[in-house]
Amino acid sequence: MALIFQILMRTDTPVIASLVYFYGISAQLKALVDRLHTPMRNAFSIGRLGLILVGAATLPDLFDPIVMQYQIVAAAATKPPRWF
Repeated sequence: MALIFQILMRTDTPVIASLVYFYGISAQLKALVDRLHTPMRNAFSIGRLGLILVGAATLPDLFDPIVMQYQIVAAAATKPPRWF
C-alpha cells in the first residue's frame, strides 16, 4: 500500500480499470478503494479520474452503480475530479 500511496501522491489523473461483477468492481479493486479512505488521501492532488469498465451483460445501465459510487466519493473530496 505504501507504494500505491506514493504513486497516487504524484499523479493527477489515475485511470482505474475493472471487470464488472454483479454491477460492481472486482473484489481486489474494491479492497484497494476501501483502503484509500484514510486522512492520507488529502495529500493526493487528483484532478481527473478515468474509469475503464468491462462487463459481459448487454444491459444499458450496467455501469451506472459504479459511476454513481465514484461520483459520491468525488463529491466528498476537497477537489472533485473531472470525468473524461
